[in-house]
Amino acid sequence: MDKSLFIENLARVRKRKVLLLRLSLSLLFVILAASMWLSKAQVTDGFRHGYKTVSILVFGLVVYACVAAIARMTRRLGLHCPHCQRSLAGPLSHRAVASDTCFHCGMGLF
Repeated sequence: MDKSLFIENLARVRKRKVLLLRLSLSLLFVILAASMWLSKAQVTDGFRHGYKTVSILVFGLVVYACVAAIARMTRRLGLHCPHCQRSLAGPLSHRAVASDTCFHCGMGLF
């Protein structure tokens, strides 16, 4: 993989992270709004507790699925070090691009 393709793939992963973050935060907003509505509505306490439990589980599953999707995407796009197999798509990705080396193991990338 050359450097320009690596930079292009990093941009694709960043866009996907932003999209999934927006999706997760939108879901959290809907869950919180519905929870506030349920606190004022005439429903049983059992229903409220059940809703809160299910919504926390659903939100946790969505966050887990988003993290797993990003991990699969970085591996599929080749954004892992070929030597130590650690991800290079994190917040320190600019160091890998600037130095042409893995910031985990120090080996050359391109």
